[in-house]
Amino acid sequence: INYSDTEDVEIVGWSPDGLYKYYGGTSSGDVTIKDVQYGNLTNGNFKKSDWTLKNKEYVKGVVIVRDTLYLHDSANVYFTLAGGKINNLVSEDSRMTLSQDLNISGTLRDVDTTLSFSGEGYTIYFGKDQTFSDLKITASNITLDAKDKTFNLSGTRVLRAANGSSVHIKNCTLAISSEEALYLESSESSFILEDCILELSSSCSIDTGSIEIRGNVVVTGDSYSFILGGNGHTIASDSCLIVDSGVSLCLTPANATDNFLNFIKDIKLKKRNYFMYPTQ
Repeated sequence: INYSDTEDVEIVGWSPDGLYKYYGGTSSGDVTIKDVQYGNLTNGNFKKSDWTLKNKEYVKGVVIVRDTLYLHDSANVYFTLAGGKINNLVSEDSRMTLSQDLNISGTLRDVDTTLSFSGEGYTIYFGKDQTFSDLKITASNITLDAKDKTFNLSGTRVLRAANGSSVHIKNCTLAISSEEALYLESSESSFILEDCILELSSSCSIDTGSIEIRGNVVVTGDSYSFILGGNGHTIASDSCLIVDSGVSLCLTPANATDNFLNFIKDIKLKKRNYFMYPTQ
């Protein structure tokens, strides 16, 4: 909901057919927020309360949540936002299904729970650094664009690609301090890493599934290992994987029958003092 400190709520009520609640402010335009439980629906509490979305509720239109959006326990909620942004987000083992891109300008609350994203290729943009130590994120066929911010991954299996799905992580520094911080749930799962830096303060192991390297991906650290198992990894055209001299690159194929590392368009691999890059 788009409002300022001086605005009052003009519309709080039900749709004519009684199917959903709607809210509007003096500058909110064509905002429609369906099935939202919000405070006690009085003008005074509208600006002070937090949003809570329950199971099977959904939000659509141009929406700005300037404080905190709460997702109810085990709720599966749906977002079709034509514009706007969400500031802070709190999950209780909840799932968000996107039908359009989503902007999160604040932070995801790092508490001992889970949050799942799915979106058939849509993008979540992050405006601030995020910390995942207790909160476990599972993503399915979605892009996480950090816009040059940092994801601090200090817990075990805190950033996951769901079974059989792909998660595209881009423009991000992944500060990794747990060996299994990145996790692929099955051999059919994959990460796409695009223009990312992996800053290791522990070894990092991916033992199944596959990763694709796009743009420049740099692995840095001091006496740690980047352990790559699974099969079917790809370095895309005009892309490179750079492994600093302080990091040991360990390649451990899941089996000897499948291709382990693929280079697009007959790109060759060269090594130079732990520096790996493809050239035409």
